[in-house]
Formats: sequence, structure tokens, C-alpha cells
Amino acid sequence: MTETLAYAKDAVALSKETGDILLQLSAYIKLAWGYFYDQKYSLAWATTQEGESILLRYQQMPNMPALPSSVIGSFYSAYAITQTKNGQSPDRALGIALDSVPSTHPVAFMDFSRHAQLKEAAQICYYKGDQEQAMIHLAKKIDPETLAPRIVQSEVGRINTVHILILSMLKSQERDRDKIIHHWKEGIQGAKAAMSEGSFRKFAATYEAMEFAWPGEQRIVQLREHIVHWADKTKA
Repeated sequence: MTETLAYAKDAVALSKETGDILLQLSAYIKLAWGYFYDQKYSLAWATTQEGESILLRYQQMPNMPALPSSVIGSFYSAYAITQTKNGQSPDRALGIALDSVPSTHPVAFMDFSRHAQLKEAAQICYYKGDQEQAMIHLAKKIDPETLAPRIVQSEVGRINTVHILILSMLKSQERDRDKIIHHWKEGIQGAKAAMSEGSFRKFAATYEAMEFAWPGEQRIVQLREHIVHWADKTKA
């Protein structure tokens, strides 16, 4: 992650030299998400605050082309996620992100497809503590019962959506153990079939949360056999 953040910082510096507003916002978004996933939450929020000042200055300049709606949505989605870990309400920024029109293709390396819009909205609600709303967003991406896709998305995208769904279910009042176990098995099997390192690590980490939620539950203990990396299985 340290190397990734270094690249992201360089990208911000280089984007400023170009004077291209789209490249600048793209760089700020990626740096903010990088800080967020590295748990440097105050730096993540400071990054989006600086990015917003650039965005607002651009919008106040006369005779400048309007920014694509998807770019504004992508930026404010990142802004909202950084607010959730800094004691700030993400509602205003999330509202802007959800009101923005998704794009069918990346703009200046920013992917704000309908899939990304809903996934990030669900993440924001999850971190905010609103699990009911998080699951409403997720249910627009996949069927919460069968886990079948409801919109166009990659298989890895669908698997990662299942992961967010499980996290929200673990923090919900109902916390349906049977459904969580079923979805977790489906998710980690999908991650292994897709050979997605990132998805596999997410499900492996979530297994620990399931053990903590139901200590000694044999059905969960038996799931540990699924946490075998495909490379290790090949060697065996």
C-alpha cells in the first residue's frame, strides 16, 4: 500500500502541472481511496477537501465546460466515504453522488458506472451504520437471496458485492446466520473460481468476524476448509 500511495501522490502532483481538471479530480479520488483503505482516514478526508476546493473553483470560472455528471458523482462518492470515518455526515455528498448520471465508460480513469455508483453508496451506508439502506443499494445490484446479478457487472464485481452484503448482514439487527453462512460459501467459492486475490482475502478476513459473532458454532468452524488458496491446493 505504501508504494501505491506514493504513486497516487505523484499522480496528484503531475495532474496539477497539466492543469487538466479531469486528471486532477481523478488523481485526488484515487489518493483519497488509497488513504482510506490504508486506514489513514484524516488524510483521506483532507485529500477530498482539497479536491473539492479545486472542483468548486473550476465551477465558478466563467465560460468553462461543464464537468461530466459521472465525474462529479465519482468525486462526491469518494468525499462521502472519507466523511464516514471522520465524524462527518456523508448525506450531502452521497446525495450528490446518487443524483449524478453514471457513465458507461471510464472518464479520465474514473469508473462511475451504475455498478460502481451502487457499490460505493452501499459502502458509505455501511460505514455510516445504516445497514438497511446499504442492503437496499446492494439489492439493486444483485438478488439478495440468489445472489444473481441484476445489472451489468463483472463476476468479480458481483462477488465483491456479495462480500459487502455479508458485512452489512453481520451488523444488521436480524443477523441471519444461515443466510450469512450460505452467502459466504458462495462468495469465497466464486472468488476462488475467479482467482481473485483481493476478493479471496476479503472473504478470509470476514470468516474471522463470523467466528467472533458465533464462537464455537460448528457450521462456521467447518467453513475453515474453504479458506485454502488455489495455489496451495495445486501444490498439494
